[in-house]
Order: sequence, then structure tokens, then C-alpha cells
Amino acid sequence: NVGIGTASPTQKLHVVGNVQVDGVLVEQSDINAKRQIEPVDGGDILSRLLDIQVSSWTYKADPHGSRHIGPMAQDFFAAFGLGGGDKHIAALDVNGVLLAAVQEISRLISRQNARVDALEAENAVLRARYAALEQRIGALEEAGKVRSASPAP
Repeated sequence: NVGIGTASPTQKLHVVGNVQVDGVLVEQSDINAKRQIEPVDGGDILSRLLDIQVSSWTYKADPHGSRHIGPMAQDFFAAFGLGGGDKHIAALDVNGVLLAAVQEISRLISRQNARVDALEAENAVLRARYAALEQRIGALEEAGKVRSASPAP
């Protein structure tokens, strides 16, 4: 293990302090490197995600006071149990949670849109029936077969 800013690294590369990447940080996500692959329940993920507080903060050790936004590692770990503990959050895990939530929101919107479309179609039918009834009543009133439903002046 190699440490930068630490005398006792716990990972292959353990950096204490900021890391700047002028390029692309790549995380392995090859299906061939994975096991125990299981689908997730987007509704469950979204429900748990909605309970996580998102905050803005600065790191105590950051002399520049740069602002960040996101969940606390303890809350994220308590909600999803992802990663190796409750002190860090892997970007790949956050991305996965957000992708599952976005997919679920998309499904919810599609269902809502279908319901709105059905209600609008039903409303159009009811409007047409109402207009036809109004026309019939008007014709009956003109023929003297019914009295006007309008209140007398």
C-alpha cells in the first residue's frame, strides 16, 4: 500500500487531502468483474433516497473553504448499505442510486401521463354529451315541451 499524506495507508493508494484529476477518473463496472448481480427495486430506492437529507458544506481541513453538496456518508450508508462503511461514499454507488431513482421517476411520470390522457379523453366525451344534452333541452324548450330550467327574473 502507498500513502500520500499518511504514514499508514489502508488501500493500494491512500491519499489524505485533495486529489485533482485533469482527465478522466474511471471506475471499473465491467459485468465480467462482478458477481451476485441482482436487479434493484426503483420504487424502494426512490423512497429511501427521498428520506436522505442533502446538505451544503465545507471540509474542516480545506483552507480554501470550497463548498460541496450531497448526502452525509452515514445517512447514505444507513439507507443503502453500499460501500465499505459509513465514512465514505463511492461515486459509482451514488450514480447507481440516482440512475435507479431517475428510472423510477420516469416510470411514474409515464403512468401519470397515461392517466392524464385517459382523463382528458373522458372529459372530452363528457363535454360532448353535455353539449348534446344542452342542445336537446334547448330544442324542447323552443317546442314548448318543457319549461326553461333557467330561473325566472
